[in-house]
Amino acid sequence: MDSARPSALTPFALLALLALGSVASAQATFTVVGPGRAADVSPDGAFVVGTDAGGAFLWSASGLVSLGQDVAVAVSDDGAVVFGNMTDASGDSFAGRWTAGTGWVPVGELSGNSGSSVSSGYDMSGDGDTATGLGWNSASDGAAFLYQSGSTTPLPQVGSGSHRGNAVSGDGRVIGGWDEGPTGARLATLWDASLAQTFPFVDAAVNPDGVGEVSALSTDGTWAARFASPNTGRTQGAIWSAATGTVYLGEGPPTGSFFDRGFALGVTDDGGVAVGAWGAPPFNLSGTIWTPGGGLVLFDDFLAANGATGAAGWDVLSVDAITPDGSTLVGTAAPAGQPFPASWFIATVDTSLGTNYCTAVPNSTGLAGVMSAMGSDAVAANNVELRASSLPQGQFGIFVVSMTQGLTTNIPNNVGNLCLGGTIGRYQDLSQIFSTGASGSGTLAIDLAAVPMGPVLVATMPGDTLNFQAWHRDVVGGAATSNFTDGLEILFD
Repeated sequence: MDSARPSALTPFALLALLALGSVASAQATFTVVGPGRAADVSPDGAFVVGTDAGGAFLWSASGLVSLGQDVAVAVSDDGAVVFGNMTDASGDSFAGRWTAGTGWVPVGELSGNSGSSVSSGYDMSGDGDTATGLGWNSASDGAAFLYQSGSTTPLPQVGSGSHRGNAVSGDGRVIGGWDEGPTGARLATLWDASLAQTFPFVDAAVNPDGVGEVSALSTDGTWAARFASPNTGRTQGAIWSAATGTVYLGEGPPTGSFFDRGFALGVTDDGGVAVGAWGAPPFNLSGTIWTPGGGLVLFDDFLAANGATGAAGWDVLSVDAITPDGSTLVGTAAPAGQPFPASWFIATVDTSLGTNYCTAVPNSTGLAGVMSAMGSDAVAANNVELRASSLPQGQFGIFVVSMTQGLTTNIPNNVGNLCLGGTIGRYQDLSQIFSTGASGSGTLAIDLAAVPMGPVLVATMPGDTLNFQAWHRDVVGGAATSNFTDGLEILFD
């Protein structure tokens, strides 16, 4: 499961918003859907795949569809392609792709097999065209495979033992997995678009060989998640980017077994949230969620702190996938105090901020522009992303801010209403100007320590109220003009 693929929302970090004791405006829901285990969720949260007593399943709001084979591990962004494992009429098992038109089709065959196993599927890209897993060159030589556009080839390797692909980035350009080192340990590995191989989790201090496995990737492969192996010298799950190096997620809670270790199974596109589990499988696992501000906490505690209904009487065993923006999570739970029977759940996090005010004048699309924000209203979290939507395509705009509301109409070359008063700041640096593109929207992550107020930058303080609006270019009746969204008021703690 790559667990992080493109979505309509630009990814944001939940940061301290998710930390126990510093929850600001997040609200969570928790729904146990049915028996079995979830493996992957589409970026918009509309499709989930996994495995139950009947084999592979595909779930959507329309209901659950049994796919009639062994295991489902990944789903395409549109829910049209499912990747997993299947058994053919002769009893041989393969990695396989499912569509409604073709049913299951085996992929992943290399040059050999190990008993009845020919290949195993582990993950697939968002468009369903690229996949990876384990194939066999011989009964004792397992190899990572790349399936792409109908063709299966082995991935290159530096080591001389087995290797395996575990994860594909949403855009299909990066593959993660492991390569067997000289001592037999699995070394966490990445293959880029040219299939060049690197070992990202090398840490000279505690993990000089980079032991572990890459388990999940962000949409563009910038972030990799890793779960620990017993012989790493570091039992923690971790995430990695070229900019940050290895970021360890921490140990526990709970601890109590020599064999306990961390599993990072999903990461958001900005690296701000990682999910997974802690413990010693198969009977001692607890689902976890990590943020930079909150550290590693039990997902059960996170749900309770965020007022999730439906979680009472359940223990979360693992959080197996997360959408790119962190808003939807799927995983496995069991009745409280029992490691089984397993059921799968969907959890959501609402991190919308502020209160809309003022009336926007419809733009050339016939719709009124809408101002919104995501993240945390805690100043300490410094985690706010502004969003303007329902705008005309292919235009540029900027966000504006003030500590005062107002109403100004009849602005020259503008058909809209300015809903700000007093001193007005503009996010107008080249890096801050947005283009609405094909989506008719624009976003900007802002720094609360440097909010423009006229010609100066001001630090936001707890108790401050900021009012935001977006100005954008438009063309009405062939004439160039401009317009505004409605206003958004955010009170910060």
